[in-house]
Amino acid sequence: MRFKTWFVETRPQFLLLSVVLAFLGTCIAWYDGSFHLGYALLAFVGLLLAHISVNVLNDYFDYRSGIDLETKRTPFSGGSGILPTAQLTPRQVFWLGMGSFLLIIPIGAYFVMARVGCWIRIRNFAGSRGLLCSNCPI
Repeated sequence: MRFKTWFVETRPQFLLLSVVLAFLGTCIAWYDGSFHLGYALLAFVGLLLAHISVNVLNDYFDYRSGIDLETKRTPFSGGSGILPTAQLTPRQVFWLGMGSFLLIIPIGAYFVMARVGCWIRIRNFAGSRGLLCSNCPI
């Protein structure tokens, strides 16, 4: 398998949106005076991985349902065309999508932990819900 095949599976023509959104968020943070290069880069990587995961898993499930075999491919529909032409196996595509998704989890966890105030609010909310619900009759 060539790198180009894996790259095309991510549908790179649509990944430009993630780049633009990450750049826009970075510009807003810069303007607001809260820019942090590490956060900007990590957010960019997380956003890109999330978008790749959505594109690839969508391609996988469309192929599994059979819709990709019946749809005429255009630049905006019909998926990447990688699975119907058997350039990659469905298993490879699934794990590319899931691998991208699984890499997002530690990035998201880092942002939650880096913002301690946010973490405390989440913990307090979850704890209060548990207390309220445990005293309510069913």
